[in-house]
Amino acid sequence: CRSCRKARTLKADFSINRKYQKGMISIFDTESIIFNLLIDKTSVGSKVYVGDTRPLNDENEAITINTITLMSDALPMTRVNNITVYCPDIVTIVNGLKEKKRNRVRLREISKEVISIIRTATVDGILITPDTITTSYDYQVHQHYTNIRLNWLIQK
Repeated sequence: CRSCRKARTLKADFSINRKYQKGMISIFDTESIIFNLLIDKTSVGSKVYVGDTRPLNDENEAITINTITLMSDALPMTRVNNITVYCPDIVTIVNGLKEKKRNRVRLREISKEVISIIRTATVDGILITPDTITTSYDYQVHQHYTNIRLNWLIQK
């Protein structure tokens, strides 16, 4: 069947299309859609986490997904999600002292992969578009990250 073929190419399709028939899409559903789009499809592999499930003090490459806002209980609905791409810093020596610098090349590579996947994703009745992209530093893990904000328009 057509739905089964879609489910094989995009894990989120079949379950999300079924939810449309039953009612509204929750924040858990939108996070699941992004998770299924990204898991094992970037060079980060399976290190994709939802919410606060990323291990504490993890200094490896990873992607986290969380929801910022959930607007409206009626159609069309809007959402804002964040995808955060973490990458270990590079250690450099400046004037004989070790300094950690962001790994710009690797952050750019992973971010491009994520944005490409999001832009080419097709989920029936949903438009997901990348909005802003910023780079910052996580003082808790001593690691730089890129934050990709996504806007959702759910029409079905």
